[in-house]
Amino acid sequence: MELCKCSEGGFFYAIMSFPQNYPNSPPTVRFTSDIWHPNVYPDGRVCISILHPPGDDPSGYELASERWTPVHTVRFTMIQHSPCMISEKLLLITKNDVN
Repeated sequence: MELCKCSEGGFFYAIMSFPQNYPNSPPTVRFTSDIWHPNVYPDGRVCISILHPPGDDPSGYELASERWTPVHTVRFTMIQHSPCMISEKLLLITKNDVN
């Protein structure tokens, strides 16, 4: 996977937290490094469909198929974040997904 120019050579730290009912509910991801990205709130929280609770979107913007399902793995979740922010090294770190 190739990094895009916007983050080339950068290191961005994030915390992925798992709820007690994981994998039935999605983890949360928050960047602890300063970063600007359209899917990252100023406090570092990541907002992407894959991290939204399963089921229908009450606002009607997302399909249920775009949201979290218990079959998603940590690796799949990281790949979905953004190719601009994910490197092959990070994907190797997550190869042993959380059970």
